Amino acid sequence: MSKQLRPNELAEVVTGLLVRPDLMGELEGSSHAHEEFIEVIGCVVADFCGGKINCVSPFDLPRDQTPGFTHTPYLGVVPNDSLPSLGGCVWAPYDPHGWDDHTSFEFGLSETAAHSPADVKRLRERLQGLLIEAVSALETEQDRTELACENTPGGTTVTVADTDIELSRF
Repeated sequence: MSKQLRPNELAEVVTGLLVRPDLMGELEGSSHAHEEFIEVIGCVVADFCGGKINCVSPFDLPRDQTPGFTHTPYLGVVPNDSLPSLGGCVWAPYDPHGWDDHTSFEFGLSETAAHSPADVKRLRERLQGLLIEAVSALETEQDRTELACENTPGGTTVTVADTDIELSRF
């Protein structure tokens, strides 16, 4: 049987590997492996949402050392004609001046105004909170299914993790 992961659980794994691989016990001892992982994940996003990954700029660490939380490489993304627009794509809220030297016209994209700093802040806070919301909703659902009691004339039926246990009255 295979493990079944929900999207939020996969997001936890990917977040951990991107941000703190040392906590995951993976990609340890090699900043090169971490940079490759960052590039591959960036390419997956670009394949589905547009843009092109052109580099991962390493933080100045020896190649045999895994980066910590504050010592992290940068993913370089350049625009291309697969984006919906420069201002309305998944990359738009990040490094707001990174594409200042490009125009929508040069890629044949629709013109979309850039988000205000306040809108970007709200969007990023919302995105960062999604994992917490998903985990909370899942835990609430699990709590409901793990223990449910039903009183009947013949006794009490307790359902624990979808298994019925009948308790008779004494």
